[in-house]
Amino acid sequence: MSIPISQSVIKEANHGLTVSFSASMNQKGDVCAPENNMGRWLFVDKESSLNVPHEVPAQRSFRYWPAPFVQDAGLKDTAFLLPEKWTGSYLSQFSMLMNDMLSEVSNRKGSSFVIFQEPLNEKALQEIASYNVVAMGDIEQYPSLEKVQGQLLMNEAKQLNQYHVINETSRYVAWVQPSIWNKERTLSVFQSADESKASQGTFLHADLLEYLKNSNEDGQIVVMSKSNEVFSIQLEDQEEKQTKGINEVVGNIPLWLIGVILAVFLIVLVIFIRLLKKEKEKSRRGR
Repeated sequence: MSIPISQSVIKEANHGLTVSFSASMNQKGDVCAPENNMGRWLFVDKESSLNVPHEVPAQRSFRYWPAPFVQDAGLKDTAFLLPEKWTGSYLSQFSMLMNDMLSEVSNRKGSSFVIFQEPLNEKALQEIASYNVVAMGDIEQYPSLEKVQGQLLMNEAKQLNQYHVINETSRYVAWVQPSIWNKERTLSVFQSADESKASQGTFLHADLLEYLKNSNEDGQIVVMSKSNEVFSIQLEDQEEKQTKGINEVVGNIPLWLIGVILAVFLIVLVIFIRLLKKEKEKSRRGR
C-alpha cells in the first residue's frame, strides 16, 4: 500500500513524520451477551515495514543522501561514470557504493541503472545530460571532467585548505554540485585526498558512507580524516557568515564616525589635487 504525502505537509512538519496506528471496533455482542470490545489489542506484525520515498527536493547537499540519486523508483534517473580502465579494487568499491545506495530500496531487483564509460563520445555526452551522475576516483581518470576542471567544486586550484581543512590530514573527500552537463541535474564525486590511497586505487570508505546515510547536516563537501573522523562543509554557510561578519562590523560603526571619515578623505583628496596642480605648474615654469 502506498500513501502519497504532499511536500507542503512535510514542510509544515519541519521535514518530520509522525506515524500512529488506530482502529475502530464497533462490533457489538449479541442481545444475551455483553460487549467485549474493551481490552482488545491491535497488533502490528514484526515483518511490517515503513518505506519513506527518497523523492525530496533536488538540493545540492548530502543531507538527503542517497537522494536525488536514489528515489522512490530506484536509480531510474541516475547514471554512473566509470573510467576507461579499472581494477578489482575499483569494482569492489563500486559494489560497496551501490549496495549502500540501494540499502533502503524495497525492490532492489527492479533497480536498473545506467553506466557511461570514458572516453565519452558525442552521443554519450548528449545522453548523460539526462541523468544525475556519480563518479568515483581521481579526476585524471575522467577526460570529460578534466576538460572542465574549473567548473568542479574540487580541483587542483580548489583544494581542501581553502575550506580551512588541512590536506595532509585528510583521507577521503566527496562532494556534490550541479552537473556539468545539465545544471538541473546533480553530480557527485568520491575520491581520495591522500596520495598514497589514490596510488592504491582506494577512493571510498564504509565509515564515510555510514556518515552520509545517518547524518542530517547540510553540506556540499564531506571529508574523512586520517583519524577516521567525518565532517561536512557547507559552502553557503561560509559565504553567509562572511557577509554577516562584514555587515556586523559596518553596522557597529556609528553614522557620525562614517561621516567624519568621509569628510577627512575628501579634504585629503582636495589637498592632494591642489599639490599635484602646483607641482605641474612648477615643472612647466622650469621648462
